[in-house]
Amino acid sequence: MRAAVEIRNKEDKDFILVARIDSGAKLGDEEVIIRAKECLKIGVDVILPHFRPPESKFGERNKEALKQLYKKIGAPDVWIWGWVLIPLPLKDYADVGAKLWVTGRVTSVVSRALIDFYAKFRETGVFPIEEFEAAPPGPIGDKLQELRKIDFWSDVEKRNSQ
Repeated sequence: MRAAVEIRNKEDKDFILVARIDSGAKLGDEEVIIRAKECLKIGVDVILPHFRPPESKFGERNKEALKQLYKKIGAPDVWIWGWVLIPLPLKDYADVGAKLWVTGRVTSVVSRALIDFYAKFRETGVFPIEEFEAAPPGPIGDKLQELRKIDFWSDVEKRNSQ
C-alpha cells in the first residue's frame, strides 16, 4: 500500500485508493482495525473491511458488530466501504458508519463488463463504445446515454490508439 500511495501522490492526487482488508475471517477484527489504521496513516482514502463468511471461527458480523468495527476504524470521519453477506437495508449501512456501499453482485457484473471492454480495447487499440448494448429505459438509461456521448471518450481513444 505504501508504494501505491507514493505513486498516487506523485502521479494523480485525485486517484482514490481503497484498502480491502481480508484478515477478519482468519485473524479477527482486532487485526482488521490495526491494518485499517496503518493504511489510513500512510494515506489510503477508503477502507473496505471484507465480509466474514459464516464458516469463519469469528462468524459473520451483525449490524452491532459492524457499528463497533467501523467506529474503531474511525467512522464517521473515515470513508468506509460497507460489505457484508447478511441482508442489510441501505439505511443500516449509514447507521453503522459506512459511507459507501456496493453489493458484491453488482461489482461482479461491472467488473466482467470492464474486463471485456478493456480486452477488446487491448486487441484493437480502439475503445469499443459502439458495442455496448442499448441502455435500459428510464432515468438511468438516459444518464448512461449522456455519459456515452462525452467528448472525453473520443479524446481517450485518440490518445491511446496512436
